[in-house]
Amino acid sequence: MATLGIALVVSLASLAMGQTFQNGIGSFGGLPGIGGFRSGFGSGAFFGNGAALFGAFFNTTITCAGSTTGFSGVATLRRSQVFFGPWWARRQTLGGSFVFLTTTASGTFLLVANERADVERGCSSDRMGPVIQRFSPRFFSNTRPGVIADVTLEQNRNITLDVASINMPFDVLERYAGIGFSLCTGLTNDVFGRQVCVDPIFACCKLGYNNKEAVLLPIP
Repeated sequence: MATLGIALVVSLASLAMGQTFQNGIGSFGGLPGIGGFRSGFGSGAFFGNGAALFGAFFNTTITCAGSTTGFSGVATLRRSQVFFGPWWARRQTLGGSFVFLTTTASGTFLLVANERADVERGCSSDRMGPVIQRFSPRFFSNTRPGVIADVTLEQNRNITLDVASINMPFDVLERYAGIGFSLCTGLTNDVFGRQVCVDPIFACCKLGYNNKEAVLLPIP
């Protein structure tokens, strides 16, 4: 009975206090020179936090949203499933979507994840950093390990990508906080042999914690 009482007290304390994540910011930017883009930079910011209880997480998403001249895009990532059980049986899956809309550009771009996201100064390979190539085991057969998806943009048409059906680098939501996404025209290697986007980058995004899904902003 004493052991049961201690366990109940610990559980109630955890429920009351929870665990809080650091606030994050999501923003989206782009560079001129492709598909009729002109100079301009837009960003959207969202603030939120999540709570942890017994190793499972609730009500937390990671997003970015913003617009530049002729373009608007959003990303929403969320936990789609958490298995309650022993620690060795818990598994988290990732859900969400990317949505893109352009009034000026057309063509196919590469959606990639980047190790950095210095989007406040614009989109370039040195500000976004190397492409992340650590993909989950089910994608080991991918012949382009740095590419999440091919994105074919058409003028005045919404393009939506389901996160569950593309090659996301991680299954764990927290690993996306603070990293970047880019729409690149191609990939190359930097002086250290790391894979990076070819400049100029069409658009880029910094991910941050949120408590709701991102919404497309009006196109400037």
